[in-house]
Amino acid sequence: MPSAKELKEQLKIQKEVMSAHNETSKSYQQSQKEAERLTKELNTQVGLEKEIATIIGKSRNLAKEFEKSQKDTNVLAAKALGILRDDTRLSIRKARDLAISNDTTKESVNLASVLTELAKIEQDVRNNISDGLDEEITKSDILARISEEKLDLAKKTLKAEGKELNLDDLVDDISSVSKKASESSGFVKDLGGGFDAIKGLLPAIGGAFAFIVAQAVDFAKRTIDTRKELGVSLATSAKLAGQQKLLGTFAKAFGQDAESVAQIQKDILGNLGGQAKLSKELVMDFIQLQGTLGVTSDTASKLIPIFDAVGAAGERGAVAQIESLGALIQLEGLSPGQILGDVASNTEFFAKFAKDGGTNLIRAAVQARKLGLELSAVAGITESLLDFETSIEKQLEASLLLGRQINLDRARQLALTGDQEGLLEEVRRQIGDEAEFNRLNVIQRKALADAFGLQVEQVARAVRGNTAAVTGAAASGGDTGAQQVSLLENIDRGIGKVVGNTAE
Repeated sequence: MPSAKELKEQLKIQKEVMSAHNETSKSYQQSQKEAERLTKELNTQVGLEKEIATIIGKSRNLAKEFEKSQKDTNVLAAKALGILRDDTRLSIRKARDLAISNDTTKESVNLASVLTELAKIEQDVRNNISDGLDEEITKSDILARISEEKLDLAKKTLKAEGKELNLDDLVDDISSVSKKASESSGFVKDLGGGFDAIKGLLPAIGGAFAFIVAQAVDFAKRTIDTRKELGVSLATSAKLAGQQKLLGTFAKAFGQDAESVAQIQKDILGNLGGQAKLSKELVMDFIQLQGTLGVTSDTASKLIPIFDAVGAAGERGAVAQIESLGALIQLEGLSPGQILGDVASNTEFFAKFAKDGGTNLIRAAVQARKLGLELSAVAGITESLLDFETSIEKQLEASLLLGRQINLDRARQLALTGDQEGLLEEVRRQIGDEAEFNRLNVIQRKALADAFGLQVEQVARAVRGNTAAVTGAAASGGDTGAQQVSLLENIDRGIGKVVGNTAE
């Protein structure tokens, strides 16, 4: 029989086991609740995507019908306003068909050719009206498409055959219709109606069906607007419109909306190229960059290729790098959007001198901003110093005029090795302080600026140092701890994106 001591020890072990079991059970329950929450969110997301897919299917057909309907109603509106008539078209076609059937002579062939060209021009005028364009086809434009020699021969042929058809009147009629249509394009489109006219009928429809129609109408309108804006197919524009709707809610959390998503799509297509780049994940990354760092989609889409070229792991890896660099810029008390926008405007310079993923030039851009300069000024300094013969000549001239030694050997070495941050510090040291600069006359100031490849105004800003940057950092409250936490979070998120991108 166990002793009391042994029983006590067993009881203690049993309590520890039960305690561990309770903790495990509690952890399991929490995990189960979290799994249920995630499942619910996933079902909501799937449901939303299904709803959007359904609306896309409906709106594609609706968009096609609306486009066709809009073209037809524009033509009808032009006729109702008395701008467009069918008699000119019928006269041309009748005479052309007759000339083609009798093209036994050179004259008949020429007449048929002239009338065929007039028929095409008349159709071009109609197309402009149906498309709602205000482009005018003038009489001069018409005569330029038909040579004067061919037109004169056609007139003689008509006169010889005793036909009453007047080619000059036809040309005048076509140009007159085009002019009136151009001047009245606004009235034509208003009378033609379209999406707004259909939406005006929704209150009369009422109920859930009206809501579905309203959704489809708005979606179809966005689809067509996207198609016109980006020049993509109807199917692709419907997909992009769906992405705008899906990510519009996500964008609101960052102070943006569906229009912001549309602009992001446009910038990605314009700067990165290819519809394959327009993934949901990349667009969401751009929304976050714009909302948290103030880095516009235009800037981000220009930076991604150059970061990718210097070692980033694809688009999402480049985004992670932008986030990390943006956090570093924030620690300096400066605007990431401003600094990175500066870099995006100097991609050639970046491609030439970037090292360590471009960090060297980001730091140079930060130091330049503290001196009141932009990265383009750093590029100017670098290019000027690397033109060795001219640089040495200007260095000697400045030394002579200023009465003090200016030695740019170290600056040229730093420029050559791509240490632009060190280069700026060397330039700042060589230029001197504001008091020294104020004592110089205009010729001396110009010589000093020329020695560094700068304008006098840029040197004047540089000698004032980084006072503005220091003041800005103090105004931010000096919460370095919070900024460092933000930096670590951005870097951690960036690493996650790189890993995810590599796994793909």
